Amino acid sequence: MTWSEPRRAHPAAIVVYAWSTVTTLLSIAAPILVLSMLEADGLARIFFPVVGVGLVVTAIGATLAVSYVRWLKFQFTIDGDTFHVEQGILFRKNTRMAGERIQTIDTAANLLFRIVGLVTLNVHTAGATGKPEVSIPALTLAQAEDLTQALRNLRPVTRPQPTVEGEPVDSTDAPSPTGEVACVGEKWTLSDGMLALNAVTSTSGFWTALVATFAGVAALAEIVGVPEVGPSFGLVFVLAAVVIVVLMILVAWLVNCVSTALRYWGFSALCGGDVIVVEHGLLRRVMRSVPLRRVQAIRYKESVPAQMVSKVAVSADCAGVMWGTEAQSGSDVLHPILEREEALRFSEAMVPGHLPPQMQPVPRSGLPLYVVLPAIGPLIAAVAVAVFVPYGWLAFLVPLLAGAWGVAMHKDAGWGFDEATLALRWRLISRTTLVVRRSRIQSIEVTRNPIQRRMGLATVHVQIASVSRAAVAHVEESEAWRLFEWVSRKGI
Repeated sequence: MTWSEPRRAHPAAIVVYAWSTVTTLLSIAAPILVLSMLEADGLARIFFPVVGVGLVVTAIGATLAVSYVRWLKFQFTIDGDTFHVEQGILFRKNTRMAGERIQTIDTAANLLFRIVGLVTLNVHTAGATGKPEVSIPALTLAQAEDLTQALRNLRPVTRPQPTVEGEPVDSTDAPSPTGEVACVGEKWTLSDGMLALNAVTSTSGFWTALVATFAGVAALAEIVGVPEVGPSFGLVFVLAAVVIVVLMILVAWLVNCVSTALRYWGFSALCGGDVIVVEHGLLRRVMRSVPLRRVQAIRYKESVPAQMVSKVAVSADCAGVMWGTEAQSGSDVLHPILEREEALRFSEAMVPGHLPPQMQPVPRSGLPLYVVLPAIGPLIAAVAVAVFVPYGWLAFLVPLLAGAWGVAMHKDAGWGFDEATLALRWRLISRTTLVVRRSRIQSIEVTRNPIQRRMGLATVHVQIASVSRAAVAHVEESEAWRLFEWVSRKGI
């Protein structure tokens, strides 16, 4: 299949464009229409629905017409070693991408697209953040595979990164003698049991689901109304509120379990040549390609439930790409759940040279800072709540829990390095271990606030690629400067 002549997406793209516009309009118009009907009286209750339906039909017709023209004006071609895209109606946009600028290519298909055999193809370039540079909304599977291969052929398979004189070449950058990597032909999948375990231990979407659940309950309470209770029912009211909160947390957890299972349904990861291909999803099938030469670091992430059963998720920080798959800038999941030892074997097979060196913990002298700093804000808030709210003294449980969590943060924090590799480990909610090759570190900072200076401590910040940053707090100052010199000197 040749791409030298201008081509368009499949006509199904018209429906994709129209659906996106219609759903946006309905999300704005529907609440206004409902509120207008509730406030209307008499004939107005009949008038508003009729006018509303007429406006919706007119808007859908206009949207389909505009979407058709938009599809007609969207053309793409491969001109020599350049990918050229023209799009837009009133404002024309011409995009030219040299092959060397194309970093990753991924495809996605919702349930309807999977039934009819179509996919959306996204092309990311260096410096892209979140949105792809070009998104082709509808291609057949054969077209997507052929175009993906054609775009990959525009750029060199491997390209050693320039190094400072005396700096050893990173083994992950340099081309191997055969042009292949150790994991060629090895495919990693997810069994039904591990898929279920990943669903019940994942917290990636839990907080979003929890916020949505609380918002839904608050909206329902606003509509239905909350009954007034007398002073004698105070304790009963508190207990009822606790039960409701627990139920909302349970609902959010169940929603997150279902969404996680659907997201990683049919998971597979395969490394071939210079690209790791990750595919997953039931309702929305996603296939992502992660070029090895763009991998800057590897993250081993353990949520609290996953840590309890000794499971780890492995992700890659990629330069020029912000996937946001686990709500982390520049981090893309390579495998959602593995045994700890298996995770090390997986990363070494997929991206050699990223095994964590021996770790050392932060000093015990930093424990007070880990405990006190997270508890200060909740403590101030608890004092205000205790003064103005009945049974507000219960709010003091929050700073106590924050202090206890600080102990866990201190216990898990650590760092280590060997001749060519640095590892930083920290905990916010999940415990994360980041492993980066020395040649991939762009900058390092050592900061000390007045309290840290008195205690002989410091915080180490490491910049990786353009969107990834990691830090470990309250390291011994002498060790922080030793790490600073290790990164800064030209040779090992």
